Parts: sequence; structure tokens; C-alpha cells
Amino acid sequence: MVEEFMLLANVSVAERIVDEFLECALLRRHPAPPPSNYDILVKAAKSKNIEIQVDSAKALAESLDRAAVPGAPSYLNTLLRILATRCMMQAIYFCSGMEPDTHHYGLATASYTHFTSPIRR
Repeated sequence: MVEEFMLLANVSVAERIVDEFLECALLRRHPAPPPSNYDILVKAAKSKNIEIQVDSAKALAESLDRAAVPGAPSYLNTLLRILATRCMMQAIYFCSGMEPDTHHYGLATASYTHFTSPIRR
């Protein structure tokens, strides 16, 4: 629950600083990876008869949730999730006035910044 509140705080602060400082808000952007980045993940899942959808971050998350098959070893889902993170692009800091795309793919939010303490990093 702490993590959810931290994410909410970071998104809320990002929205506020963009409203107040449209051209110079320090944000963090996470570009969507090209579909080919997911080839190894899709292949690994397919070898275990699991279908992974990579059309969007939401589709990927739902596929990974469905991959947690009751009775199957939990390490398989963990492995697929690790592979999924390896397919992602690197997130970058940027100034809002210098980049038209502010979307954070990994968090599926329009704006994001680091405002809270870095307990997850």
C-alpha cells in the first residue's frame, strides 16, 4: 500500500508541476519498447503453452497475471516477469518543454516525476 501511495504522490506532483511550469517541469518518461523487444519473452512463454500479449502495457500486465497458473511452479511467473522488465526501454529524465511525449509506459500514466524518497530504487 505504501508503494501505491508513493506512485500516486509522484503522479500528482508531476501533474501539478506541469500545470505550474509547463515548459520546465522535471519529469521522467518511459518510452514504449518496440514489439520486437518482446520476442524472447513471447517465445519463452509459448514454450510453456502460455500466450503473452504485448500490444500495450495493460495487455502485457494482464497476460503476466494470467500466466500465474495455480499448481504451476511460481518461479515460472517470476521468470516471465523478469524477462518482461528486460524487454523495456530505459526511462529518462527530461524537461517538459523539450519533449512532446511525457507518457510513462511502465506505469501507464501521462506524467510522472520522482518526488518521494527512493525506497524502491
